[in-house]
Amino acid sequence: MVVKSLKIFCSVALCLILGFASAFYAFKSSYVPTHLRDQGTKTEEIASGEDVEKEKETDKEATEIEKPEPKPKEKTELEKLVEKSKRVNVLVFGHDGARADTMMVVSYDTNSKLVDIISVPRDTYYYSEGYDLAQQDKINAVYGLRGEGGGSLKLKDAVSNVLDIPIHYYVKVNYKGVSAIVKTIGGVEVDVPFDMDYDDPWAKPELHIHFEKGYQVINGDDAVSYLRWRKNNDGTGDNGDIGRIGRQQKFVLAAIKKAIGFKLPKVIDLTYDYVRTDLTQEDAIYFGSDVVGFDFGDIKKYTLPGDVKNKKGISYYYGDEDDVESLMTTIYQRGNSEHVAQNDDD
Repeated sequence: MVVKSLKIFCSVALCLILGFASAFYAFKSSYVPTHLRDQGTKTEEIASGEDVEKEKETDKEATEIEKPEPKPKEKTELEKLVEKSKRVNVLVFGHDGARADTMMVVSYDTNSKLVDIISVPRDTYYYSEGYDLAQQDKINAVYGLRGEGGGSLKLKDAVSNVLDIPIHYYVKVNYKGVSAIVKTIGGVEVDVPFDMDYDDPWAKPELHIHFEKGYQVINGDDAVSYLRWRKNNDGTGDNGDIGRIGRQQKFVLAAIKKAIGFKLPKVIDLTYDYVRTDLTQEDAIYFGSDVVGFDFGDIKKYTLPGDVKNKKGISYYYGDEDDVESLMTTIYQRGNSEHVAQNDDD
């Protein structure tokens, strides 16, 4: 009797598993992500006989005064790659109040399953027309600009313009969310490169950062402090925001790896309280399913190519347009079967 019951249970369980797998496969194969909808579709209108005659007369008049159209500008290699690519680009940024802080573009190739992360320094020069107050011409200020010039969507557009690629979605998380998420996964082990000591009693809330050099598990609010550190009280540091970007990238990847373990459902449930995004739940399921079995060792990390310069006593990071185009071209070529085959022939 026990053996028979066990067989029935196993049969039912197998049917449920196969049923779920079939349903998910059907969803995955039929669902069209938000950013791909309505692309290249146009509504055709059927013209009446009278409309056709009017159109002929208009064409005849236009022909008599027709001037040669300017030759279309030849597309760059990057533009051609973007058109053919199945990459999905997501802007992930943190904020605490009116300014964005950490800004990373996660570029995921849905064909090759490759991921590239491009960090954009928060001091990157970016002018928004009509906003001429001090330091409103930094990209991290775009999020907090009043009126139609600000907000998450405008920041998404700004980053798209700087990198010259489409940004399909954004994910916004505040500092409280970072602290709560790191606490949920039990902290993140990091190798602090040197002693960090910084105090800012005028910050709201006050900022006090104190870490000793070496391996340690950083948790909760300490994670936020570690991610925000730029320099010590005596002014020493590691190239300000650029050095900080490298530490942020390592920390974020370590946190993601740990979260994907057995606590992932809990982390996902927690993030709803702290994260805002234009990804739909269906989009998240569609892309999130690819995380299973993902090789994190193959993620490439970059920083926007450029240089730090002073303008009227204020430090800015200026992106180099040629180097940015070269970098993004390289990223879009990664995993591109046609490009790889061509290089192999060379």
